[in-house]
Amino acid sequence: MKSGVAPPFDAGRVDAVLFDVYGTLLSITSSHPYRHLFEAIKASMPHVEREQFAREVMTRSLTPSEVGRHYGVALPPALLNELAAQLQGDLKSIHPFSDTLRTLDVLRRRGYRLGLCSNLAAPYVPSASAILAGRVDAALWSCEVGMLKPDAEVFAEAALRLGVTADRCLMIGDSLVADGAR
Repeated sequence: MKSGVAPPFDAGRVDAVLFDVYGTLLSITSSHPYRHLFEAIKASMPHVEREQFAREVMTRSLTPSEVGRHYGVALPPALLNELAAQLQGDLKSIHPFSDTLRTLDVLRRRGYRLGLCSNLAAPYVPSASAILAGRVDAALWSCEVGMLKPDAEVFAEAALRLGVTADRCLMIGDSLVADGAR
């Protein structure tokens, strides 16, 4: 095998399937409240980088006002209200893709262990959990475990929660960078 090239897929070696959530199983029409929050914090603190901000938001369970406090920025109440409204709009827009629930049910009937492995901010967890309840065996949320995909530890932990080894898991997602587990 060449370095950096994954071996051919072998369904006979797969015991579990991990799924990214938003963009893979669930659709969301986002108004990007966390992007707007980043822009507000960046205006007060120009040295804050988008990647570090995203890591902070997705590896901690913080509300927008707590994010502001974390960065030492007092966010105006009007902005916090706007962000809350945007977030509520996001949460109301969440729905499974037309084939999601059927696909999970078929995989379960075929004997696969099913898991969720997603990088996301805490407010998005309850909606995903409610929609997918009873169809997955384990869920790993970055905001709860303090790690982000594609860190190898994330996939190892997800496999552990499913009771299989990482080499027996298939990861399905919408991003080769974040979801490109080996």
